[in-house]
Amino acid sequence: MTKKQDKHFFFLLCCLLCVSTLTAQHRAFVAGQISNVHLIKQIDLQVNQKYLNNDHAVYSTDLDDDGTFAFEIELYEPQFVTMVYSRNKALLYVEPNDTLFIDSDANSFQYALQFSGKGADNNRLVKEYLAANPREMNPFKMVQFRQGTFWYANSPEMERLMMMYAGPSFIQQMDKRKLEAQTLVQMRLRELPNVSQDCRDFLNTEINYNYAYHRMLYGHVYKNRYQLTASYFDFLDEIPIQNASTGNYWYRQFLLAYISHQAMNGGNNEHQSFASQYKLAEQLLHGRPLAFLQSEYIVKGFLSRKSEEILPQYESFSRTNPYILYEEKVISAYQKAMKYAEGSPAPDIELTDRSGQSKRLSSFKGQVVYLNFWASWCKPCLRKMELMKPVQEELAQKGIIFFNVSLDRSPEAWTSIIEERAFEGIHVLAASDKGKSLMHHYNVQVLPQYYILDKGGYFAAKPNGFDPMAVRNQLLKLSQ
Repeated sequence: MTKKQDKHFFFLLCCLLCVSTLTAQHRAFVAGQISNVHLIKQIDLQVNQKYLNNDHAVYSTDLDDDGTFAFEIELYEPQFVTMVYSRNKALLYVEPNDTLFIDSDANSFQYALQFSGKGADNNRLVKEYLAANPREMNPFKMVQFRQGTFWYANSPEMERLMMMYAGPSFIQQMDKRKLEAQTLVQMRLRELPNVSQDCRDFLNTEINYNYAYHRMLYGHVYKNRYQLTASYFDFLDEIPIQNASTGNYWYRQFLLAYISHQAMNGGNNEHQSFASQYKLAEQLLHGRPLAFLQSEYIVKGFLSRKSEEILPQYESFSRTNPYILYEEKVISAYQKAMKYAEGSPAPDIELTDRSGQSKRLSSFKGQVVYLNFWASWCKPCLRKMELMKPVQEELAQKGIIFFNVSLDRSPEAWTSIIEERAFEGIHVLAASDKGKSLMHHYNVQVLPQYYILDKGGYFAAKPNGFDPMAVRNQLLKLSQ
């Protein structure tokens, strides 16, 4: 045994002893050594638990002088985790109670990965699978399409494939990719005897539901381009929707897309509500996949500001859900929704306007307020503000206040667009830290965002969608 092997053996022994002494079962230990480390001394391990508890955990540690590092992570089921060093990212496969040791080089990080320990064969197989079937690691490069209540995300590489092949040709390409992936895994399994059954099941899920998800995406997004008929979706009859690998991203995405697809086939907009999809999931699934879907629809229902519609499902889930891991997720969504629900007090805002004068939201108690969050670079924001112009003069005469909070970084761009577009009302700027604080207090995750406040300074109901006349009528109703 070489000195390096001896050192790794000792380190792995320490890892195993550490894992064995943990009181909780859902832990994994990932450790390793990076050679040729220079300026960058930090390494991160990202564990996506948002589907469980709305937490995207990031574990960070400094590299020792010899490039060694170690992570003890919380993990509830087999899944991919992301190791980040400098600007380099690598996917690892980790199971609960796993022990994995990694060797790499700072100059060729993800390409030089070598594995030892309990999870070594699993990751050797996964590394080869991902080399032949790479994932897009940059979320900003993904192309999004909405179908029903579900947002499909498509990689640029898959987008090109869909644009290139029509109908039967695309199906042939997908079948070929699926068969090649399955063949690769089967061939490598003969040489890697210690691959766990969980890893085999996980990769089988990865292949099958990656295939099914993209077949569905193609059928919805390109149905008009390629004149696809309803029979195109007959392949779904052969895809089992019940699967144990809820830690797999493609399986979760497939489930959400599938339920949305089935709801759309109902031919009624009511079937597409989150409450209806919650009930539909109950008819089709059981166990952890059902708990995942139900928790997703509860969270989505609260985020869409339809608290009253989803409350019965929230209460039912709280009583009957046997998977405690999902409780934090739905409780957090409930508490956040109640904070911004009709009748809850709006957090106060104090900012300066274009002339440098302080404007305080609470000073307008006794008047109805249209509170608008926007930015000059946000084209949908400008479009909605233009749409409100025809009714704004009438509403102002009724004493209704338009309180516009800009999240611009540039005061010049902010004032310029107000003057150029002749936007009326009160305009204040929330730059830097104040902007971040307001976004947090008002749960502004995307722009544009608006709220309606009644005369008492409490959140009032908003119309579904954004119809200027419906907004006008609600503001007038509150002002009377």
